[in-house]
Amino acid sequence: MVGSPTTPAGDPRGNVPLDAAAAADRRAARKKARLSAPPPEPQEEFTELSLADLRTLHRELSDYETRVSYWRRLVQARMDLISAGRQPDDIGRLAQALADAPGRGRRIANLDVMPPDQVPPLPGLEDLWQYAPGDDEQQVAEYLTRLGQIERELSAHRHGLHERIDALHHELIARYRQNPALALSALPDTAS
Repeated sequence: MVGSPTTPAGDPRGNVPLDAAAAADRRAARKKARLSAPPPEPQEEFTELSLADLRTLHRELSDYETRVSYWRRLVQARMDLISAGRQPDDIGRLAQALADAPGRGRRIANLDVMPPDQVPPLPGLEDLWQYAPGDDEQQVAEYLTRLGQIERELSAHRHGLHERIDALHHELIARYRQNPALALSALPDTAS
């Protein structure tokens, strides 16, 4: 992986930063693809669910995805801090690791604090979180490798959630297209 065209050396997550122009091009291509896609049709897997059940499931999965994203960001931050802390003379890297990363629509900032009985999305994550590697370079490298593994698992889990949320979203659109009056039932009742 080191030195490959898609993975910069030293990045255990395998992320490649995109420049703004490339990111804008990718967004434009995704938008064009969405607009040219045929409208969604109702799916057989959702026939047993009422409209209210679909909305509830969509909302619950979206909330859960936000929590998974939060844990993923925590793992990424832990990796950044440990990596930056390995070079004690490089205060600039540590400051950069502590800075909030720019992001679109900071949903995580509005995340409610999870109750203590709420478990993380992956088993063993709390144990890994409580562990602090010593000064031994091998321990630190193993810990970073494990964090990278967890980050990839969270990313894969999040991707699966996105697919399920998208399927529910398409089902809602399909039902609204079949009966546009159903969309009105999503509006709050203001008659009082």
